[in-house]
Formats: sequence, C-alpha cells, structure tokens
Amino acid sequence: MTNRSSVLSPIVNALAVFGSLLPLGPLLAGRAYLVESGILIAAVGVVGLIAGLLRLGPAATLALQLVAAGAVVVWRALTLSPGHGVGEAVLQLLADGAQAIAGQAPPLGESPGVLFVTLLFAAVIQLTLELLVRVLDEPIWAFAPLSLGFVVATIASSTPQSGWHFAVVACAYVGVLLVGTRIREGQRATSASRTGAFQLTRVGLAAGMTAAGVVASLLLAPLVTVSDQPLWQGRGTGPIQLSDPTIALNDNLRRPENRPAFTYRTSDGQPLYFRTVALPDLTADGARLVPMQLRMAGLDGAYDRPGREVVSEVQMESFSSEYLPAPFAPDSFDATGVWSHDPETLAIVAAGEDRLLQTIDLSYSVTSTVPSPAAEEIAAAEAGTDADPITLSVPDVDSRVRALTQEVTAGETTAGGKALAMQRFLRSDEFGYSLDAPSTASADAISSFLLTDRSGYCIHFAAAMMTMARIEGIPSRMAVGFNSGTPQGDGSFAVTTHNMHAWPELYFQGLGWIPFEPTPSVASPPSYTDPDQSSGPSEPQSSPPPSASPEPSTSSSPSPDTAEPPSSPSPSPAPVPDGGDAPGGGLPLGWVLAIVGVLLLAAAPPLIRTALARWRLRPGQTAAALATGAWLESRALFVDAGRRWPGGSPGPAARSVGEDTPAGAALARVAGTVERALFARNADVTDLPGHVNALRRALRTDVPLWRRWLPRSLWRR
Repeated sequence: MTNRSSVLSPIVNALAVFGSLLPLGPLLAGRAYLVESGILIAAVGVVGLIAGLLRLGPAATLALQLVAAGAVVVWRALTLSPGHGVGEAVLQLLADGAQAIAGQAPPLGESPGVLFVTLLFAAVIQLTLELLVRVLDEPIWAFAPLSLGFVVATIASSTPQSGWHFAVVACAYVGVLLVGTRIREGQRATSASRTGAFQLTRVGLAAGMTAAGVVASLLLAPLVTVSDQPLWQGRGTGPIQLSDPTIALNDNLRRPENRPAFTYRTSDGQPLYFRTVALPDLTADGARLVPMQLRMAGLDGAYDRPGREVVSEVQMESFSSEYLPAPFAPDSFDATGVWSHDPETLAIVAAGEDRLLQTIDLSYSVTSTVPSPAAEEIAAAEAGTDADPITLSVPDVDSRVRALTQEVTAGETTAGGKALAMQRFLRSDEFGYSLDAPSTASADAISSFLLTDRSGYCIHFAAAMMTMARIEGIPSRMAVGFNSGTPQGDGSFAVTTHNMHAWPELYFQGLGWIPFEPTPSVASPPSYTDPDQSSGPSEPQSSPPPSASPEPSTSSSPSPDTAEPPSSPSPSPAPVPDGGDAPGGGLPLGWVLAIVGVLLLAAAPPLIRTALARWRLRPGQTAAALATGAWLESRALFVDAGRRWPGGSPGPAARSVGEDTPAGAALARVAGTVERALFARNADVTDLPGHVNALRRALRTDVPLWRRWLPRSLWRR
C-alpha cells in the first residue's frame, strides 16, 4: 500500500465508523454515546495516522491500535464504575448494559452500562474494519462492519430508519473502498486507462450491497420483538413498551454523579415517598412488572382504602421518566401530556408520542390518599384475602428461609404482628447496607442475603420482606420510586437520583396496601409500623449513619429525608460469603483478567505474524495471487531473520542470494514457481506453500527466540 494510502486510510476509516454509529440514535437517548465512541475512534485513528507516517507495517499498526482501544476501554470502565478493579468494573458494566438492553424499550437511557456497551460496539467495528482494509487488504468486505449499526437500529427500532442514515452508511463504505483499495505499481502502467471504471464499479457495488443489507433488515424487523412486556392502553392506540424499573434504580444508585430529579411541597408540610410503579410478580429471577391494561380515565375511585388526603405540588428537573412520580395512593393529578394509569397498581404511565420526554421540566400536582393507620390497627391486622394471587406466590428460595421466617415471627398471632417482626429483624444490627451486592433480587440472591451475606441495598431488603410476608400468607409487592429527599429552607423537599428507592407494600384486610421500610441506614420506619413508639426507629441505632437527619414524627408513609448513599457504611460487619475477596479467598477476578490480558498482549506479535503467513498462503487462490502472497511472505521471512532482502524480480533476487545454502536453495525453488505462475499459463503452484515453509525452516536455524517472538516484518516495511 502506498504511503499516501497508509496515511489517509485510518482517517477515512475513523470517519466511516463514526458515521456508521449515527443510525443508533433512535435507540439511545441523548448523544452521549457519540461522545464516548468518538473518543475511542479518535484514539485509534490517530494511532493509525502516526503509524502510517512512520511507515509501519499494517499488522504492527493494528497491534498498536488494539492497544490504544484497550487503553480507552479500561479508562472508561474505571471512570464509569469507580471503586472497582478493572475486571470487576468491566463485568459490572456489561451486566448492567445487557440488562438495560434486554429490559428497556428504546430509547435507552444514558446509563453507564449502556454507554460502555456502545463503546465496545464501536471498538469492534473499527478494529474489524482496520483488519479487513489494511491487514487483509480486503476493503470490499468493509460493508459488513459498517452496516452493522444500521441493521441493528432497523431491527430494534419501532420506526423506520431515515434516508440520510442510509446515505451516511453508503458514503462511508464508498470512501473506505476508494481509499483502501490498493493498486500496485505494476498494475498502474497496464491498467491506468481502466482505473476510473474500476473505481466506479466499486462505488456501484458498495451501493448495491448496502441496499441489500437495508432490505434484509427491513424484512427481519417485523419478526423481532424488542420487549416481552407489552402493556396496552385503553383506547386502542397500540402497545406501550415499559422498561424494567429495577434497572433504572440500580443504574442511578450506582451512578457517581447525583443528579436532581424534582422538588415538591405537600399540603401538610410533611415529607412523602413518591412511588412510580409496583412490581407484583416475585419469581426466581427477581421482582418484575406484569402486563397492565392501562386506562385513560377512572383513577378517581380506583382505590377506596382509608387514609389522609394530601396534595403535592411537584416541579420536575431535566429528568426523563416514563412513570409519573406520585405519593401512594393517587386519586387525581393535573399534568400536561398524555397519561394512562394501571387500576391494579395505580402506576401513572406516559402514553404520548414523546412519552419518555413528558416529565422533563414538568410542573404538576397530585392528590393522594396516603395510608395512615394507627399502630394498633397494624398490630391487629389480618392478611387481605382479595389481592391478586400473584402477590402470594413464593419464589423457590432455600428451605432454610422458611425456617428463618417462622423463627422471626414466632409468638406473633396476627399478620400485622408478623410483618412488624420481619421489619424489626431486617433493620437489626444483623444486617448492613451496601451497594457491593448483586444488582438483582433473584431467589438465590434473596436466600444468600437472608442466610449468609446479610448485606445489600434497598432492593434486597424489600425482596426479602416480600418473600417472608408471602411465606406467612401476606400479599406483598415491591414499590419502586423515590424516598422523601432532603428538606429545604423554604419548606420544600429536593429529590435526586440517589434518592431512588425500593420498599415493600403489604396488603391487610380493611387497610389496603401499607408501605413498610426494612432498609437500615437509609430510612426510619413510619410510626404506624412501630406500635411501641410514636415515632422513630423500632430498633434504636447505637450510632446513626452520618447522613441521617431528624426523623419526622407525623409522616404516615416511609418518610426519611436521606438518600440511599452510594457508599453508606454498614452498621455492623457483614459475613463474607465463601469464595469472596476476603484474605485467602483466592486471586481477585480483576487480577486474573489483567494477567490474561498481559499474556494475550505478549502473544499478539507472533500470533498476528502467523495469521498473516497463513492468509498469504491460503488455499483457493488463483495461481497469480498465491505466487504474489508467497513472494511477500518470503521477503517477510528474510526481514524477520535479520537478512538483507535482495530486491528485484524473483529470479535474479534468488540468484543473488546463492543456491549453496539451504535458505538460498529454498528461495530459488520459490522464485522459480513464482515466475512460472506470473508469466506462464496453467502453472502448477501446489508445492509453493511447501517451498515457503522450507525457506522458513532454513532461515530460522540461527534466529534467536526473542526475534521470533517480535517479528521485524511487523514493524518494518
């Protein structure tokens, strides 16, 4: 490849890759993914440009680009998931990104996991493109990686791709073909008059292959279901795809930055929890949404249990949510936009065309009937009998969890008394708050949390109390939303993304759904769930967490004003599970991955060199192509051995080396076969790979091991 092409190719490739990511726009909220990907694309492109100016070989350039891409990926993993090792951060981000992709409907939020997955997506496309165009010298196949973003977007998006997305991908492919196609010096003299037609053919082929990919993706799009949770409106406007709220909860609690969500005031001046949705289904995989028959009207009167009326005035910040945060139980609300509600859970769901943007800077009011039972009513309450049976289904937990539940509730004769005992148990010093726990509430995670780990955050405490309640025959579900936030000097309360929270709701006869607060270090239980005190925690804390604030005495829902801290200290040391990162527990995963990465990087030069040799001598080529590859490989072998390459045509070059040595004799056999293949018809080249291998063995006899490990042909042209 000419030096001009070596310089231009990485620049054009980088621009082409960036353009190929633009069709992903409808799948991702915002443009942060372009910034993340652009950093990596620029780094890889700059390394390729510098390597071209230094006239490094294609394989050496790709190796350096791989190192540059790896460095950017490691850097972003550590910054997107601070406080973790490289391996742990990568695995955590991949798991979070996979959960978001599997559980959310487009457009996906700008969570660290989603951004990291798109960063890796860009890295794979760019490195594959460099491999095809510069190392393997097959730019025609650049269509495959460049069209990948367009195909994925066409299949996953509910709306057709725009024409300019198609044009961008097609132009990117044409540009790569024009710059990446190599015309050798010998071909320039014989085919200069046909060069224009040759390039025009490439352009037409690019457009044809791109169009074929678009047609294929359009045909496949109707066959693909993006989400397995279709939720229907009541007036026939089609299905609404709702994302898994636990993913947003995990993402926001683990996000380093704490972003404002909304501020609110209440008619009685008391802080309140703001619920977004309830998850009635608790399976072996965790708490999940169930299909909802959404309605546009009828919220007033949908819930007829007792409580006190509270009016909340809310001012949202630049916070996107498909659910409208509202204190339970909402009776009515006044908000611009198109909204539906679920009569069973009373979740208020955005239903307009721009449904994910309806809450941004939204001002609204909500009138709610907040549960306000007396402590004595909770203690004497019995389990409700008219709840959905799904709220009584017990996941397949360890049998010891049932025994533990019976032990905790021993001596209690009512369902309310048992619920209070469960809350006291979970808030005791035996449990600690920590975000260093699994991001799911699966049956195995619940069992480990209750029996061994006893450390987790809100989703684990809520799921644990739900499970224990169901074992005792009390209907339960998980509420997801925000705790009450932080009081401001003007009487309002400020809520941030770190205030996102999950808590259990239990159903009692005559009282309805009652919120509980089992998570310690984050919130105090409401007064009605503690019959022994009028307010405050039911288990006195010997040393309250640093972020705790005075506890309200009259709030009727869980109402602390502290956020779930990203790194809240646990009240007591939690047991270390077997196989953890405790001393003597084995080599941490991050170190294992780092060692494997170093070994792979060390093995990269000989592996790339071997792959190049096999590609040049691959079967199925024409005689002329195989002869050209064999002569290039022979020259590379001389460079690797530190021998001077004679240059010139094959015959004279071989004679200048001499045939009195094994290497010279092997080169003479290669040269003779190459000349016959290039200048004679029907030449037999079946023995040519064997001749090249014989030359390799002859030249390696006196080559030191370190030079074999670092072949000079990768670094010198």
